[in-house]
Amino acid sequence: MKHILLIIGFVLFALSSIAQDENGKYYSVKLNNGKEIKGTITEYVPENYLVIYTDDGDVLRYNTNEVKMIKRTHRQDKIAFMGGFIDQGPQHGYRGFIDGGMCFATDRHIFSISTTHGYQFVPWLFVGVGYQFQRFRVYDGYNVGNHIIYGDLRMDFLKSNITPFVGFRAGYNTGKHMGAMVSPMAGVRFGFNKSPLAINLSLGYVYQQWNRPKYVTDFEANLIIEDETEITKRNVGGFTIRLGLEF
Repeated sequence: MKHILLIIGFVLFALSSIAQDENGKYYSVKLNNGKEIKGTITEYVPENYLVIYTDDGDVLRYNTNEVKMIKRTHRQDKIAFMGGFIDQGPQHGYRGFIDGGMCFATDRHIFSISTTHGYQFVPWLFVGVGYQFQRFRVYDGYNVGNHIIYGDLRMDFLKSNITPFVGFRAGYNTGKHMGAMVSPMAGVRFGFNKSPLAINLSLGYVYQQWNRPKYVTDFEANLIIEDETEITKRNVGGFTIRLGLEF
């Protein structure tokens, strides 16, 4: 619960940052070398210098003899639900992901690796499908590999290089005695200007159905036998952390 509250707090903090230019005026500064800088002018001394805070979080200082023109302009809206795509944040079209995760279940840890591929329809909505492989401990000394096919929905909040997001995966584990899998998550995307590459870090929860049979030990034969006449449905998931690369 503490992890979820932490992510919610970060999301609210990041959303509030889009109003940073309300304390100043938003300008386009054109330099003599042809470069254009957009941001909030935080300090200006006529015939001397100016300081501008850019959308990327950089604080830049220029001598006035380097400046060709200063023009008041409108800031491109950073809320993903408003307007179209800009040169920051997720871009329109294909998005791919590969990530590794660790699920901290009650009586076991489950390591997984997954890859997701889909389409970014609007700045805030991604829809895709994916495949996940995970190692699952059935009992001490016996581990099996599971294969999961899932659908993936993701919502990015800001059109920015750094943006909070929430996501939801739902699918089916094809492993023996396994079943449905659902996984809500919340995290942060760390991207780069005009590049599809980004790092994603998230915390979430996994519900993984396990139709657990009764295991009977045959000590004479040194075997563990599955008794499928007694099936117990249980959740073997738990809180999970994921780190991955977006391309």
